[in-house]
Amino acid sequence: MIAGSVLSIALMALAGTVFWQQNNAPTYTAKIDTVRGQVREVDLPDGSHLVLDTDTHIEVSLFAHHRDVRLSHGQVMFVVEHDASRPFQVDAGGTRVTVLGTRFSVRYTESGLQDAGVGVAVEQGHVRVQNLATVDLLAQQAVNVDGRGEPGPVHALPPGAVAPWRQSHVNFNDTPLAAALAEFERYGPTDLALGDGRASRLRITGSFDVRQPEVFAHALPHVLAVRLSKRGDTTVIESSR
Repeated sequence: MIAGSVLSIALMALAGTVFWQQNNAPTYTAKIDTVRGQVREVDLPDGSHLVLDTDTHIEVSLFAHHRDVRLSHGQVMFVVEHDASRPFQVDAGGTRVTVLGTRFSVRYTESGLQDAGVGVAVEQGHVRVQNLATVDLLAQQAVNVDGRGEPGPVHALPPGAVAPWRQSHVNFNDTPLAAALAEFERYGPTDLALGDGRASRLRITGSFDVRQPEVFAHALPHVLAVRLSKRGDTTVIESSR
């Protein structure tokens, strides 16, 4: 009788383990990368659509009751298939973004427009951004979370401003010239260099094609106090004051 009871308990435990594994094991996993200068579109089995920008690395895990993406570097535009029973979560740099179904972008980079921070911008729907504090974003809103996990103020975005890199554009808004050049370098060699610290601190505003850094450089003397000079194959940007 005791042996039978022990066997029953063992079978129940085994059944419980199998049930737990079936309900907690991912139904789909993938590691998806892009190299410098590459943009890649990916369709997930749940119906969601992802666009990966240059030099981006993500891991996707789909479960029965939730969907997870870990962004270790780069930026991604997410078009998430609505499923109230399976929240879609993106983890990047200690920040978690949670949605049910929407269109939004997440950026986590160490250079360019954001330095070791996470940027979230919503094109459609509603997302929740969680780190040291929780922030809710609606359509045409964005927030940047700094490297310490502190979210900045929520700011409004004009139409078409979410993930402009999908059209090979980058938007600068009072951006230090050094950060602007670093952003161009994310997409490929620019053959541009800053000649002095004063030039690097000058600030630029405008929309530019990331495929044409030379056009960007030749526009600079018209809007900033800089001059251009050639040193071999490199165009050097120097302060003219």
